[in-house]
Amino acid sequence: MGNGRRLLTAAALMALLQLPTAFQAGAGETPAEGIVYGGVYSSVWESTTDITALNQAAGQKVTFAGTYHDTYQYSDYYNPTVYSNVKTILDKVWDAHATPFANFSVPGSAYAIAHTTTWDAKINQFASHVKAFLDQGGGRSLILAPLQEMNGNWAGLAYGCDPVNFEAAYEKIRTAFTSRGMDETKVRFAFAPNGWTPPGCGSIADYYPGDGSVDIMAFSAYNFGAETASYCVDGAYGWETPYQVLSGPIQILKGIAPLKPIIIAQTAAPRVGCGATEANGGQSGWVRDLFELAAADSNTVGIVWLNYNHGPNGPGPNYSETDWRIWDGSGVVAGWRDAMNMNSGGLETRYAWPLTDWFQPGPLVVNAPPGPCPAGEVC
Repeated sequence: MGNGRRLLTAAALMALLQLPTAFQAGAGETPAEGIVYGGVYSSVWESTTDITALNQAAGQKVTFAGTYHDTYQYSDYYNPTVYSNVKTILDKVWDAHATPFANFSVPGSAYAIAHTTTWDAKINQFASHVKAFLDQGGGRSLILAPLQEMNGNWAGLAYGCDPVNFEAAYEKIRTAFTSRGMDETKVRFAFAPNGWTPPGCGSIADYYPGDGSVDIMAFSAYNFGAETASYCVDGAYGWETPYQVLSGPIQILKGIAPLKPIIIAQTAAPRVGCGATEANGGQSGWVRDLFELAAADSNTVGIVWLNYNHGPNGPGPNYSETDWRIWDGSGVVAGWRDAMNMNSGGLETRYAWPLTDWFQPGPLVVNAPPGPCPAGEVC
């Protein structure tokens, strides 16, 4: 049957261990060998329409839709059962038939989050808003990444570069959800560092909260491109391939938690300029190679692309990066369409919604089944 990889709940894994045959498919599992699920961050408030249009242009739906949340996204007086920005953002993703990958940041230090009550009310309120989304039923579920990119030290990341206090801060947020009845059948928790840790901030492993608190490993990593324009950041590195950008963080996360699935939670390459050339394939070639790399990896199961224009002509102030979009509302780059429809050489991009098998009781693990069936056995 080959050496295919499967994503299993603990219950399904135990069932497999008790089977007399060398390998047999069990309940509550998602096949993953040679498979990847696509995703996107929409920069449009009406994300249902935007994601649906992207899916139609690409000829394949995204499984994940990334969202950003913080403690200023709602007012305390809002009753989440009546109105909620958080609930609305998640609803728009769900209405596009995608599972939210929700990042949640707090504008306070890791110490203050973990060891004082300064942010407790805000954290609990956010959890209540998410619960209002989940309580609508219909299979609603989400992946939550508390305090994403915690190993960074850049401006605006108040909780960053503090491995000593991060784990307790992460756990306080996780407890705000589990204490309200949001277990693994509704919420999966992602450990989502930046793929590169600045000097003086320790290592990614220093921040890991532990297997019992983390369901999914995730990370952020970008191809920032060469400095051919003033808005191409980190230009000294030049144009980097997906392997150069992603292979290091993937191997680090696999070393920390070898049995957990990995999602590339934030990634992108420049749309134009910034070192994109016909010779290196530009953005389209980068996207194709990205999906192939992820599908071929033994743990990586998902990609969520940052479809934002962060260049000088972007919609927001003081953008100093580049235009990351593969979709501008009217057309999609050929590489995204090809990658989302990949199905050759044993590699395939799939779509699933809802991700029922991911939200079963027990932890998620990546299970590597045995190799060829032993002689004399029926497999």
